[in-house]
Amino acid sequence: MAHRGRTVRVVSALLMTAFGDWRYLMLVMVLPALLVFWVRRSVPESPLFLVQKGRQAEAEAVINDLVERTGATPTPWRLPSPAETPKLSIGSVSGQLTALWRFDWRITLAAWGLFLSILLVYYGALTWMPQILVQAGYEQSVAFLTTAGMTAVGFFGVVAAALLVERVGRKWILAVSGPLSAVALVIFALTVELPAVATAWLLLFGFLIQVAIPVLYTYVSELYPTELRASGFGWASTVSRVGAGLVPLIFGSLLWPVLGLPLTFAATGLLVLLAVLWMARNAPETRGVALNKVKPAGATTSDSA
Repeated sequence: MAHRGRTVRVVSALLMTAFGDWRYLMLVMVLPALLVFWVRRSVPESPLFLVQKGRQAEAEAVINDLVERTGATPTPWRLPSPAETPKLSIGSVSGQLTALWRFDWRITLAAWGLFLSILLVYYGALTWMPQILVQAGYEQSVAFLTTAGMTAVGFFGVVAAALLVERVGRKWILAVSGPLSAVALVIFALTVELPAVATAWLLLFGFLIQVAIPVLYTYVSELYPTELRASGFGWASTVSRVGAGLVPLIFGSLLWPVLGLPLTFAATGLLVLLAVLWMARNAPETRGVALNKVKPAGATTSDSA
């Protein structure tokens, strides 16, 4: 999803710069939707959906095919009955949240804090960067291209994350890249009147934040046991999306006009630092640990038992 959004933003900036007409942008954005018809042919249906519809044999075929295609070692398994499959309701939602906080409230708070703060910095910068650059005196085309460059350089950040995540560990990467990306934004804001210097810091931000985000996705997914993993990741992501939805109001209407750009980025960076400090003390490192064997940071053998 992050890669898709990055591609869209780069293409948008290039099209707006080349044509200056939003209608060309809309035309190009419609074309990828046609890929749905091709992609749908190779994506299997959810086994739980098939069970709910009484199509048990099809559900079994989907799972057997996935095991065969991935080369996994076949192990005994069984499908739930239609009555056992989860259904979305107020009770199921509250049950998910209760299970997450009962599992370990410190881990859940760490996951939510990391998702909210890191993606708040990312979406805040991404949403407002063209306007920030235009107000600083950049030509509109230059502002769009600079923002596109900030997004495009994230590709190298993702590559760096993939190379480092198993060598350095999830917590160390997040502890370094998250706060440093916020620091890069603060320095950018202080030097925005110097285009070459500001652009360099903005590109560094784009690199660092894209080191942090894929590691964040990996780390939070590994913090929960199998039965809570999807709910744990999904609720953390939901919290971040709520924050991202409030960014235009909080950033553009409240923080930036009152505090100014450097202090605004510093305030969002402080949230990242607090989330990282909480993670360091209360969430475990998951590098090299088998799934379902992760314990809270500081947990003892007796705690695990």
